[in-house]
Amino acid sequence: MWLALQINIWVVLVSIGSYQLFMLLRRREMKPFSEGFTKHLQYLIGIPTLALLIVLFFKPDAREFGIVLVAPELIIVGAFVFNLAALMLLWAHLSLGEFWTCDLGTRSDHHLVESGLYRWIRHPLYTSFFLITVGFFLMTGDWLITTLMLAHCWAVAARASKEEEMLLGRLGQNYASYMQRTGCFLPRSKRPIEPILLPSKDHV
Repeated sequence: MWLALQINIWVVLVSIGSYQLFMLLRRREMKPFSEGFTKHLQYLIGIPTLALLIVLFFKPDAREFGIVLVAPELIIVGAFVFNLAALMLLWAHLSLGEFWTCDLGTRSDHHLVESGLYRWIRHPLYTSFFLITVGFFLMTGDWLITTLMLAHCWAVAARASKEEEMLLGRLGQNYASYMQRTGCFLPRSKRPIEPILLPSKDHV
């Protein structure tokens, strides 16, 4: 069973990484937008997380700590959540197309994307990362790597406010109206919300 889980996790993670690398290599020119400290934090947490993942899969017995036993039923639930989140991630990537970037930035022809999951959620990629992490823990019981993955998710999702500041400056009222209709990481409730103020042009 562990071998099947290994293969499942590696196929998903390598596929995601390969797709993102492909998109980075063919990316078009964009106007960059500073993320600040969170970008450095992503690398600071992401590199040791990747190293531990490699240790886990190539030498699973190399560590005697950081792993708990998980009931078989929860492993099945974890595999479902993990693969569902991977499909959500793929869907979000396909919806964004060339507008996806590793670093924050906008294209010359940038426009609002409201297809797929973006119809209900403004940041489905970050939601998918979190669900992948939950699924990973239930599949492996590895709380050490899971903790690092959650920290990395937080570091990536922390840039959501910067991303929205960038898009409000670039797309204006169109994006402000979109924010009124959608939730940040989960679908929005129907309750009334406060109007969104656009940033001044000095900060765009």
